[in-house]
Amino acid sequence: MEQAPVGATLDIDEEVLSYLVYTGAQFSTMIFSALEISLPLQTELWVGFQQPILRLYRDDAREAASDNIYKHISYFYKVFLQRLIEYYPDCPEFEHVRRVFDIPKPENSARFDRCSKTIYVRAAYNAVCRVGDLSRYRGRLANATLYYKLATRLLPGSGAALNQLGSLSYKAGELRDALFYFTKSLSVREPASDGNLRVVLRKIIRGFSKDSSAIMRIFLCFSRVYLDFSKGGSGDSCVGLTDAVLTETGCDADVLAKLAMTTICFAHLTQSGIVLVHAVDTIHALLDLYATSAVAYVLPAVNLYMDWLAKNPTVATEVDSRRLAQHEQGNDEEIVFLGRR
Repeated sequence: MEQAPVGATLDIDEEVLSYLVYTGAQFSTMIFSALEISLPLQTELWVGFQQPILRLYRDDAREAASDNIYKHISYFYKVFLQRLIEYYPDCPEFEHVRRVFDIPKPENSARFDRCSKTIYVRAAYNAVCRVGDLSRYRGRLANATLYYKLATRLLPGSGAALNQLGSLSYKAGELRDALFYFTKSLSVREPASDGNLRVVLRKIIRGFSKDSSAIMRIFLCFSRVYLDFSKGGSGDSCVGLTDAVLTETGCDADVLAKLAMTTICFAHLTQSGIVLVHAVDTIHALLDLYATSAVAYVLPAVNLYMDWLAKNPTVATEVDSRRLAQHEQGNDEEIVFLGRR
């Protein structure tokens, strides 16, 4: 007896697509009739209707069937974004969305002004994240990265898209970038969960990475501080490794800027003076090396650093004390006080 092909139980593709069309139309009507209170509806559409169908088709052997589902839901969100732009055509954040999704500037816009810009941007952020998720499910990781980065431009204060960028970097074996995105996703106004970060840090402590560079030694120190491993010991200190990093990286501005941002985020998350000492060293090295040619690399880290210090004056004093103690113990390096710049 001939066996039925895998996925034969899903030979209702047209019915499924019709169901998605009907559901999407109904939710769109409700969402745009009360956009200011529609965030739960947007979440319910994705979690309660679209994701379950995607899960059914993700393991389906018939690529054409699953591809049609993905394409349909992606198209739904492109139309959703186009409609948002028509409702708020003058929103500057939407310029990036129009370029990425190739949406023309509306000639006859709806211009609904009853909602604040925040509502429109939040709705667009959710939609772009959904398209990023769809690309990730399909294995199109470059596209997923593009959409998640677009989402971070729309709503820099949300950690959801940053957390997804960290996951993509981790799966690609780019551990430094993964830590950069994971820690940043926890240091914003709406932080993500730290579950992914903890998984990576535990693996670093267990020797998951064979990388013995100065940067990985720094991350090992951060891992022990963040996870509160009492067996860390003085040998785990990241203080004094800045020169080794500069030598190993060849003073690469992008690497150093990401290291500075990651370090400051760890200082924010751990409330650790030891971590902040390294942040100070890294930022000063960046400022010395790139004071004129690439200052744009440094400014985001400096901004976060100064904001963190303003909220933690006690730790700032502790950093000064540590640096002074290093000098008194025979450190020949020039002392750079926190207030120098």
